[in-house]
Amino acid sequence: MKKLIIVLIVVLIVSVVAYFMRGSIMPLYFSIQEPVGVSEGVDMKKADIEEPEVVLDNLDIPWEIVFLPGGEMLITGA
Repeated sequence: MKKLIIVLIVVLIVSVVAYFMRGSIMPLYFSIQEPVGVSEGVDMKKADIEEPEVVLDNLDIPWEIVFLPGGEMLITGA
């Protein structure tokens, strides 16, 4: 029973220290990165964005979605 209480106290102390040090710990694991495929100065207009095309309605269970190099998708159903 004493071992359990000691372990809980140690976990509590580590948790409290980690909480108060989170500002200096977070940058070690998570850093701000540029989004993939977005470069500075690119202005996306609504005219540049293609509208999605519905190819198949009532697909109950999409099984797999594969993206082709040309930007097209293959979707199979279960």
